[in-house]
Amino acid sequence: MIKIKDVLFLAVLMISSPLFSQKNSAEVKEGTIINLYDAFGKENGLTKDFGFSCITKYKGKTILFDAGSNADIFKMNTGKLGIDLSKVDIVVVSHGHFDHINGIDYLLQINPKVKIYFPYDIFLGCTGTFLMPPDRKHR
Repeated sequence: MIKIKDVLFLAVLMISSPLFSQKNSAEVKEGTIINLYDAFGKENGLTKDFGFSCITKYKGKTILFDAGSNADIFKMNTGKLGIDLSKVDIVVVSHGHFDHINGIDYLLQINPKVKIYFPYDIFLGCTGTFLMPPDRKHR
């Protein structure tokens, strides 16, 4: 006959054991790319959605490239992979479309001082000049 105290002891043992308490994690290793967000990826268990994000490590720096189109999905996917966003050193944004930047809202909650590189992009409010040859002023 199993006693309640024995069941409780086993439950505490299982919860405290690294085999049971360790969450699924993906270490960001030097020179590898981990897909965090897209509509077509092969990553099992991730929520697929329109947008893109990946993470890599280069010369010891953890670099996030884009952050997907939905901050909640970005949060869920990085959580499922066990990605520690507080360790991101640099964010590179490819361009200013929502499907590449909206997850930054969540990232900034976790890592508010992360350095973010935005492109020189007129769609992000930068001024731009379009040079036209003199014979093509009609365009």
